[in-house]
Amino acid sequence: TPRRANALRPARGLPARAPLPPWALYRCVTKRWRTVRRASWLAMEAPLTTTAARAGIAGFSCAVVSAPLNVLDVCKVRQQNARAGTPTAEYRGFLPTALKIWREEGALLFTRGMTPSMLRELSYSSIRIGGYEPVRAALSRNAGSHSDSSASGAVKYASGIVSGGIGAALAHPFDLARVTDQAALPGVPRRGVVELLVGVRRREGLAGLYRGWTVTTARAAVLTSSQVGTYDYVKHNILVRHFGMEEGVLLHLCASMLAGLATTTATSPFDVLRTRVLASDATSPAGVALHVLRTEGLSTFFRGWIPNYCRLGPHTVASFLLIETLRNASGVGAL
Repeated sequence: TPRRANALRPARGLPARAPLPPWALYRCVTKRWRTVRRASWLAMEAPLTTTAARAGIAGFSCAVVSAPLNVLDVCKVRQQNARAGTPTAEYRGFLPTALKIWREEGALLFTRGMTPSMLRELSYSSIRIGGYEPVRAALSRNAGSHSDSSASGAVKYASGIVSGGIGAALAHPFDLARVTDQAALPGVPRRGVVELLVGVRRREGLAGLYRGWTVTTARAAVLTSSQVGTYDYVKHNILVRHFGMEEGVLLHLCASMLAGLATTTATSPFDVLRTRVLASDATSPAGVALHVLRTEGLSTFFRGWIPNYCRLGPHTVASFLLIETLRNASGVGAL
């Protein structure tokens, strides 16, 4: 038709353009597709690599900090596992427990459980702290928050419960090996992580590696919620918003000190119950809790608070200071 002919006619004053050959058209389309695909891959990769870097920094920092504090962990486990009428009954009080271990077993005993403790931190803390921000972002969007860091306290504490529970459930065998090694009385030979876990596997089967995992998961959920959630809430919702503090060491120090106090108090009952379950052959955490409550009283659930705080307080402060420093240095942003 005349209209179609005019449409195919080149513009006045411009030379007619030859149609592209098939091979040239194919190259043009495939080149454009590679560009789009590369751009979309980078758009997907950046958050993933950032999250992985944050998780690695968190696990590394917590593992490094946990090594020198292992001595307090040994005293805490011995003290929490003390039962009337048994050889463990003499482990009462932080200083008497430490002196008794020093006199009877030597200074090297304080390194018991250090290897599984560091392996646990590398896996468990990478998941619970590295996964905290993605969970917080998802919950913030559902709650209608304009900023993840300024989300409500409920969102932040709920995010800690989710990420902490998942991390503890996956890393529970290392926790079992740590408590088993640290609770062993004098005369029991030391064993490596693999030997401990293989022994549990032979005696109790695969399910034995997850004996007491419900208590460990509940404790870790409360710990991450009270530790990371409190740190995040105090830092952004109180110190930055109401006191105008800027990003820096002072801000991190104040927020982490309050987080350490909240963490120790909130997790103490779960910590005692976890030690009792993992250091024995008990399979029912509820039964152990009722037995302790009836025979030893409610105060037993806060036994070992001082060594627990002596470990969790410095651990929380040092971990967050190191995490924030490494995150700022690597350019992945502050927590």
